[in-house]
Amino acid sequence: IPNYEVYKKSDIPNEYHYRSNVRIGDILFVGKNGYDIYLPDDNSSTELHGDHGYDNRAKSMHPIFYGFGPVFKENMLAKPFRSVDIYPLMSYILKIKERQTNGSFDDAKHILKDFPEETFSDKINLFVSKIKDWGFLTVGCIIIVILISIVYTAVACRYSQRSIYVQPHYAPVRYRLLSHTEGSTNNLVASDSENEEELQ
Repeated sequence: IPNYEVYKKSDIPNEYHYRSNVRIGDILFVGKNGYDIYLPDDNSSTELHGDHGYDNRAKSMHPIFYGFGPVFKENMLAKPFRSVDIYPLMSYILKIKERQTNGSFDDAKHILKDFPEETFSDKINLFVSKIKDWGFLTVGCIIIVILISIVYTAVACRYSQRSIYVQPHYAPVRYRLLSHTEGSTNNLVASDSENEEELQ
């Protein structure tokens, strides 16, 4: 279908965090950015001034988050985080027990004063959590492909034929004087001898 994507419930992308809910139907229609789905007798499109619900990876779907209060860093332009990360963030701020959701406190905690700038270990921990989201099988396949590429490149470089330019060797040409006779037109001849005494 042009300008729309259709998914079975089992095929809904993981990024939507949508397919595991019992309230989701068997078929999902998703309009591409800028397109809507209406029933034939629905006239609400003439009154539409905005919409939502598109692919959350589209930049136009990214909301704005403003944080004010003693727990937030001041004058900070934070790196993006997902809307589902707000719940664990608020749970931490309000000191209430967090229930398991699709959100991640680690992805949003950088806006709080309690947490300084990310260290290298923080980035490693974040990377490990991303690996868990992607699935170890997928990451393992990527690593195997990279290793095979490195080994293949190393072997190819080692056994490839290399063209080496060798500068030709020119032997010096020596001449000896045959005659001092005036009017001689050919009194120099080439000699292959390298002995200086023979040339005298």
